[in-house]
Amino acid sequence: MKRNRSKPHSFEDQLAKAAFNLKAQARKLRPGEEREALLQKVRQIDAAAHLNKWLKPADLRFAKATGQRKGGSDDR
Repeated sequence: MKRNRSKPHSFEDQLAKAAFNLKAQARKLRPGEEREALLQKVRQIDAAAHLNKWLKPADLRFAKATGQRKGGSDDR
């Protein structure tokens, strides 16, 4: 019997999910050290997502935005 596998989640998806979960946990806590620690982790995840987007090669950003592969066919 074949197992249906879900497609892998991207790094960006994993970061977004982690940030969402941490924010949800922080909302349940009263102001204090534990809550601030969770919010600090959220800020770190946001920074990581921003850096990852910034470091991604331009041709990959172009391809994802347009649905095309850069440098594919030569239309001269």
